[in-house]
Amino acid sequence: MSIRSPVAILYDHNGNVLLGPKVSAESLPVTFATDQVALPVTVGVAASSGSITEFLTDDGLIGGGHALNVDGGAPVPFWFPADGTKDIVVTGLRLVFSAQAIDFDGASFGKGSALTVGIAVSIIADDGAFTKTLATIKLNEDFFRLLQFDISQAGTTDAMAATLPFQGRVLLKAGSSDEVRVVVGDDLTAGVLGINYLTATIYGVKDI
Repeated sequence: MSIRSPVAILYDHNGNVLLGPKVSAESLPVTFATDQVALPVTVGVAASSGSITEFLTDDGLIGGGHALNVDGGAPVPFWFPADGTKDIVVTGLRLVFSAQAIDFDGASFGKGSALTVGIAVSIIADDGAFTKTLATIKLNEDFFRLLQFDISQAGTTDAMAATLPFQGRVLLKAGSSDEVRVVVGDDLTAGVLGINYLTATIYGVKDI
Protein backbone atom coordinates (compact mmCIF):
# COMPACT_ATOMS: atom_id res chain seq x y z
CA MET A 1 0.00 0.00 0.00
CA SER A 2 1.45 3.41 -0.99
CA ILE A 3 0.45 6.63 0.67
CA ARG A 4 1.28 10.09 -0.63
CA SER A 5 -0.58 13.18 0.40
CA PRO A 6 -0.78 16.28 -1.78
CA VAL A 7 1.34 19.04 -0.30
CA ALA A 8 0.73 22.77 -0.57
CA ILE A 9 4.07 24.48 -1.22
CA LEU A 10 4.62 27.48 1.06
CA TYR A 11 7.03 30.32 0.36
CA ASP A 12 8.63 32.96 2.55
CA HIS A 13 8.51 36.72 1.75
CA ASN A 14 11.53 36.37 -0.58
CA GLY A 15 9.89 33.69 -2.66
CA ASN A 16 11.96 30.80 -1.21
CA VAL A 17 10.31 27.48 -0.50
CA LEU A 18 10.09 26.90 3.27
CA LEU A 19 12.17 23.95 4.45
CA GLY A 20 9.39 21.90 6.02
CA PRO A 21 7.05 21.92 3.01
CA LYS A 22 10.01 21.48 0.65
CA VAL A 23 11.16 18.31 2.41
CA SER A 24 7.61 17.01 2.58
CA ALA A 25 7.01 17.73 -1.14
CA GLU A 26 10.17 15.95 -2.20
CA SER A 27 9.73 12.92 0.08
CA LEU A 28 9.27 9.47 -1.39
CA PRO A 29 6.12 7.38 -1.01
CA VAL A 30 6.17 5.04 1.98
CA THR A 31 5.06 1.43 1.63
CA PHE A 32 3.91 -0.37 4.75
CA ALA A 33 4.69 -4.09 4.90
CA THR A 34 1.66 -6.32 5.35
CA ASP A 35 3.52 -9.29 6.86
CA GLN A 36 4.54 -7.73 10.20
CA VAL A 37 4.17 -10.06 13.19
CA ALA A 38 2.85 -8.86 16.53
CA LEU A 39 5.57 -7.81 18.98
CA PRO A 40 5.51 -9.60 22.33
CA VAL A 41 4.68 -7.37 25.29
CA THR A 42 5.83 -8.31 28.78
CA VAL A 43 4.14 -6.71 31.76
CA GLY A 44 6.57 -6.23 34.62
CA VAL A 45 5.75 -7.40 38.17
CA ALA A 46 6.03 -5.33 41.29
CA ALA A 47 9.54 -4.91 42.68
CA SER A 48 8.56 -6.14 46.12
CA SER A 49 5.85 -8.03 47.89
CA GLY A 50 5.77 -5.81 50.96
CA SER A 51 7.72 -3.68 53.36
CA ILE A 52 9.69 -5.05 56.30
CA THR A 53 9.41 -3.35 59.69
CA GLU A 54 10.49 -5.75 62.41
CA PHE A 55 12.34 -5.71 65.70
CA LEU A 56 15.65 -7.48 65.87
CA THR A 57 15.11 -10.22 68.44
CA ASP A 58 17.20 -12.43 70.68
CA ASP A 59 16.28 -15.55 68.68
CA GLY A 60 15.84 -14.08 65.20
CA LEU A 61 12.10 -14.75 65.29
CA ILE A 62 9.34 -12.17 65.11
CA GLY A 63 7.98 -13.26 68.47
CA GLY A 64 11.33 -13.23 70.27
CA GLY A 65 12.46 -10.82 72.94
CA HIS A 66 13.39 -7.44 71.48
CA ALA A 67 14.52 -5.49 74.57
CA LEU A 68 18.25 -4.82 74.17
CA ASN A 69 18.76 -3.65 77.79
CA VAL A 70 20.10 -7.07 78.82
CA ASP A 71 23.24 -8.26 80.59
CA GLY A 72 25.73 -8.50 77.75
CA GLY A 73 28.65 -9.40 80.03
CA ALA A 74 28.68 -12.48 77.82
CA PRO A 75 27.76 -10.80 74.49
CA VAL A 76 24.08 -11.16 73.62
CA PRO A 77 23.13 -11.08 69.91
CA PHE A 78 19.87 -9.78 68.47
CA TRP A 79 19.30 -10.34 64.78
CA PHE A 80 16.99 -10.24 61.79
CA PRO A 81 17.58 -13.19 59.43
CA ALA A 82 17.16 -13.77 55.70
CA ASP A 83 13.83 -15.16 54.50
CA GLY A 84 13.64 -18.80 53.43
CA THR A 85 12.24 -18.13 49.96
CA LYS A 86 12.50 -14.41 49.10
CA ASP A 87 15.36 -11.92 48.98
CA ILE A 88 15.13 -8.97 51.36
CA VAL A 89 16.58 -5.59 50.45
CA VAL A 90 17.48 -3.84 53.70
CA THR A 91 17.23 -0.05 53.78
CA GLY A 92 18.06 0.85 57.37
CA LEU A 93 18.12 0.18 61.08
CA ARG A 94 16.62 2.40 63.79
CA LEU A 95 17.65 2.40 67.44
CA VAL A 96 15.29 3.81 70.06
CA PHE A 97 16.59 4.45 73.56
CA SER A 98 15.18 6.04 76.70
CA ALA A 99 16.74 6.59 80.11
CA GLN A 100 16.37 8.74 83.17
CA ALA A 101 17.90 12.19 82.61
CA ILE A 102 20.50 11.36 79.95
CA ASP A 103 23.89 13.03 80.40
CA PHE A 104 25.68 14.51 77.38
CA ASP A 105 29.19 14.95 78.72
CA GLY A 106 31.16 12.77 76.29
CA ALA A 107 31.71 10.12 78.95
CA SER A 108 28.29 8.55 79.63
CA PHE A 109 25.80 6.03 78.32
CA GLY A 110 22.34 6.58 79.69
CA LYS A 111 22.88 8.01 83.16
CA GLY A 112 26.03 5.96 83.86
CA SER A 113 29.56 5.55 82.59
CA ALA A 114 30.52 4.92 78.98
CA LEU A 115 30.13 1.31 77.81
CA THR A 116 33.30 -0.76 77.66
CA VAL A 117 32.54 -3.07 74.71
CA GLY A 118 29.49 -1.27 73.38
CA ILE A 119 26.51 -2.12 71.18
CA ALA A 120 27.72 -3.25 67.76
CA VAL A 121 25.59 -3.10 64.60
CA SER A 122 26.75 -5.51 61.87
CA ILE A 123 25.77 -6.97 58.51
CA ILE A 124 26.58 -10.61 57.80
CA ALA A 125 26.22 -11.53 54.11
CA ASP A 126 27.35 -14.09 51.51
CA ASP A 127 26.64 -16.88 54.00
CA GLY A 128 29.15 -15.48 56.46
CA ALA A 129 31.88 -14.65 53.96
CA PHE A 130 31.23 -10.91 54.42
CA THR A 131 30.93 -9.40 57.89
CA LYS A 132 30.98 -5.66 58.47
CA THR A 133 30.45 -3.74 61.71
CA LEU A 134 28.74 -0.50 60.73
CA ALA A 135 28.59 1.23 64.08
CA THR A 136 29.49 0.71 67.72
CA ILE A 137 27.63 2.66 70.41
CA LYS A 138 29.46 3.38 73.66
CA LEU A 139 28.37 6.93 74.43
CA ASN A 140 25.09 8.82 74.29
CA GLU A 141 26.73 11.10 71.73
CA ASP A 142 27.32 8.11 69.41
CA PHE A 143 23.64 8.30 68.51
CA PHE A 144 24.37 11.66 66.87
CA ARG A 145 26.55 9.92 64.24
CA LEU A 146 23.77 7.67 62.94
CA LEU A 147 21.75 10.29 60.98
CA GLN A 148 18.06 11.16 61.32
CA PHE A 149 18.61 11.76 65.01
CA ASP A 150 15.76 12.73 67.33
CA ILE A 151 15.71 13.50 71.04
CA SER A 152 12.82 14.18 73.38
CA GLN A 153 13.13 15.36 76.97
CA ALA A 154 10.05 15.16 79.13
CA GLY A 155 10.21 15.19 82.90
CA THR A 156 12.79 12.79 84.29
CA THR A 157 12.83 10.51 81.23
CA ASP A 158 14.70 11.32 78.02
CA ALA A 159 14.33 9.45 74.73
CA MET A 160 16.64 9.24 71.74
CA ALA A 161 16.14 7.65 68.32
CA ALA A 162 18.58 7.42 65.43
CA THR A 163 18.54 5.69 62.05
CA LEU A 164 21.49 4.02 60.37
CA PRO A 165 20.62 4.04 56.63
CA PHE A 166 22.26 1.31 54.57
CA GLN A 167 23.92 2.82 51.52
CA GLY A 168 23.51 0.99 48.21
CA ARG A 169 21.77 -2.36 47.91
CA VAL A 170 22.13 -4.44 51.06
CA LEU A 171 20.67 -7.84 50.25
CA LEU A 172 19.74 -10.70 52.57
CA LYS A 173 19.65 -13.57 50.09
CA ALA A 174 16.78 -16.04 50.27
CA GLY A 175 17.65 -19.28 52.02
CA SER A 176 21.04 -18.00 53.22
CA SER A 177 22.52 -17.30 56.64
CA ASP A 178 22.63 -13.57 55.87
CA GLU A 179 21.43 -11.31 58.67
CA VAL A 180 21.53 -7.90 60.28
CA ARG A 181 22.87 -8.26 63.81
CA VAL A 182 23.13 -6.09 66.92
CA VAL A 183 25.32 -7.43 69.72
CA VAL A 184 25.12 -6.08 73.27
CA GLY A 185 28.52 -6.39 74.95
CA ASP A 186 27.93 -4.74 78.34
CA ASP A 187 25.57 -5.12 81.27
CA LEU A 188 22.73 -2.75 80.40
CA THR A 189 20.54 -3.89 83.27
CA ALA A 190 22.59 -1.98 85.84
CA GLY A 191 20.34 0.52 87.61
CA VAL A 192 23.02 3.19 87.49
CA LEU A 193 22.53 3.47 83.70
CA GLY A 194 18.86 4.35 84.21
CA ILE A 195 17.80 2.60 80.96
CA ASN A 196 14.05 2.21 80.49
CA TYR A 197 13.87 1.06 76.87
CA LEU A 198 16.27 0.05 74.10
CA THR A 199 15.28 -1.60 70.78
CA ALA A 200 16.50 -1.98 67.21
CA THR A 201 14.11 -2.07 64.25
CA ILE A 202 14.99 -3.20 60.72
CA TYR A 203 13.43 -1.67 57.58
CA GLY A 204 13.41 -2.99 54.03
CA VAL A 205 11.39 -4.66 51.29
CA LYS A 206 10.86 -8.30 50.41
CA ASP A 207 11.41 -9.13 46.73
CA ILE A 208 8.95 -11.06 44.59
